[in-house]
Amino acid sequence: MSNLVCGHGSPVASAPEGADIPALAPRRWPSGEPSGHRRALQSFALALALQLSGIALINFLVNPFRLYPCRLVAPAAVDDHTTKLELLRCRRPQLLVLGSSRVLKLEPAYLERRTGLRAFNLGVASGQTEDSLCLLRYATEGLHLPVRWVVLGVDVDSFTPTAPVNPQLCKNPCLRAFLPPELRPGWTAPIGDLLDALTIDQLTMSIRALWPRSVRRPGWFDADGLLHNAAEKRPLDLSLDMRPCMRRFGNYPYLSPARLGYLDEIARLCRRRRIRLSVFLTTVHAQYARSVAATYWPRYRELVPVLERKAPKEGFTFTDCSQVEKYGGDPNDFYDCSHVKCGNSRRIIDHVIQ
Repeated sequence: MSNLVCGHGSPVASAPEGADIPALAPRRWPSGEPSGHRRALQSFALALALQLSGIALINFLVNPFRLYPCRLVAPAAVDDHTTKLELLRCRRPQLLVLGSSRVLKLEPAYLERRTGLRAFNLGVASGQTEDSLCLLRYATEGLHLPVRWVVLGVDVDSFTPTAPVNPQLCKNPCLRAFLPPELRPGWTAPIGDLLDALTIDQLTMSIRALWPRSVRRPGWFDADGLLHNAAEKRPLDLSLDMRPCMRRFGNYPYLSPARLGYLDEIARLCRRRRIRLSVFLTTVHAQYARSVAATYWPRYRELVPVLERKAPKEGFTFTDCSQVEKYGGDPNDFYDCSHVKCGNSRRIIDHVIQ
């Protein structure tokens, strides 16, 4: 076996064949370096934990989306569901108005004069029958309100099978517990609420909720749930963009059995609690009906006989207020082509509760 030669020519004997070569000793880091790394990581982890805890605490206390029990600050979210629940907790109504944005001008004060019952307007924008069922269950089972009468407005498009469930129903922890079982989010929903408290998006909304508001919104609610609109004193405006409505009616092939079933569940709940239920078909301007006539009228002609058959069977009264001619309304007493003003809303009340 030949010898190896070092850099200076000194011979180095090679190891015999088959002999074990000893492992090289591990390199040792300079004294104190590992503990320095650990201290840096610990400091970073502590700073991160403190930062996340601070964000979570602010979001929990401000509660901008009403996901947590705290009610120290007005919510930053301005959707109808959140706003109406905030108002409802402060009142003890005996009569509830339920439905979509087309019932928001039914005046609780006028209903109280006509019926002698304390009233609250619990209508919400884009409300479907599952919204009305969920809100009624929350009012009677969650808040134990002494409800004796429900006035429920349904739209022709309340029973479309293609419209999604309003996300506020699934997101609001007060409401999702009262959803029909097939619509309830999974058991991980509360975990998602807690994780949301760590997000910058919710922190931004918390800061916005704490910031003083100097600009009044175009629409606002009275303590009894009545909507006020900046356009109340303006004449009828028929320039509403009808494309969203036309898309919705363009994909309306049949009446949804599920949403008709939610109406049946509302009626059963009212019977069980001895609550009087008055259902009416909400009104739209003639221009609205013309714009979506290809689908509106076929579904209307299917829906009215269904509701007329259900009324005696399920124990409620049904009134068709779909056109102004049916209740002596004024074709000019609208904000736009699908929302009435106070004059027509009072005529609807008189027609429905007589």
